[in-house]
Amino acid sequence: MSSPFLVRPFRPGDEETLPELWSTCLPADPISSSRLVDRILLDANFDPDGLLVAEAQARLIGFVLAIVRRVPLPGGSSGRRNGSDSKTGGDGDADCGWITAFGVRPEWRRQGVGRALLDRALGFLREHGRRQVLVSQYAPNYFVPGVDPVAYPAAIPFLTGLGFSPSAEVVAMDCDLAGVGILPADVRARQLSLVAEGVEFGRLTPRLLVPLLRFAETNFGADWAQSIRDGLLRGGPPERIIVAHRGDEILGYCMYGLYDRPVERFGPFGVHPSWRGRGIGKVLLHICLREMKGQGLHHAWFLSTGENSPAARLYRQLGFVVSRKFIMLQREL
Repeated sequence: MSSPFLVRPFRPGDEETLPELWSTCLPADPISSSRLVDRILLDANFDPDGLLVAEAQARLIGFVLAIVRRVPLPGGSSGRRNGSDSKTGGDGDADCGWITAFGVRPEWRRQGVGRALLDRALGFLREHGRRQVLVSQYAPNYFVPGVDPVAYPAAIPFLTGLGFSPSAEVVAMDCDLAGVGILPADVRARQLSLVAEGVEFGRLTPRLLVPLLRFAETNFGADWAQSIRDGLLRGGPPERIIVAHRGDEILGYCMYGLYDRPVERFGPFGVHPSWRGRGIGKVLLHICLREMKGQGLHHAWFLSTGENSPAARLYRQLGFVVSRKFIMLQREL
């Protein structure tokens, strides 16, 4: 017979023990106290009733974090995605909630703790009028874009047993910057050809800030524009954003060290649909990786792209390799 436990919402004082609980339950994705405050407690959409913990004998033994968007993204576009290369628009989050993390201490697994936590989390989402729940990217404060089936092999069977079904797969990629040098001859030739057409490549300037925000929101979604705002408002240097433009028209951009603070985190990275296939992305990526190496960084990494997407093929050409795979899941409520 399983030991008794209690499921309850977050309350003051839990923040002292949650980092240890989280890091024990999710060893591939540990969290520090400062990151818990920054990414969860200070999130405008955080609701203490959505951060549920299981407690036994005055000790936290499990948790789940459920999110309902209470503050719309500027521009109204949804942050819900099935992969890094797609977006939805309009009020696409009105019926949607997220499970962004959950876990149970190893010695308490298979005793009904995880099911009790998820049942309460789904109830929280229903109470807020959600009709669908996603285990996937949530803008702006997701930790991983889905479930890593290698790091957590029991998670997918557990979730499918609760009615979830896989909806997409994405990969994280890493690049060792030791191999990054001068622009290859073909890339330099492509850059010169684009420059002859009036395309310029360079660091973000104040003049281009508003066009860049409009470009990101229009072509990729409000969460992309918000990632630029958040990074700059936190004091990130605008020089970490590399843009391709023709006059005041933005054709593409990439950035590093502005999304979620880690300086080696690369992205987002995007090119205007009508300019894809002309080498702008390859030039931007080469310039950005050289900038990163010039800042003394040794690696570049990001969490989400389609494994067989055009972007992933470009990343591989520059030395990126797949480091993790994630499965996104969803369920109707």
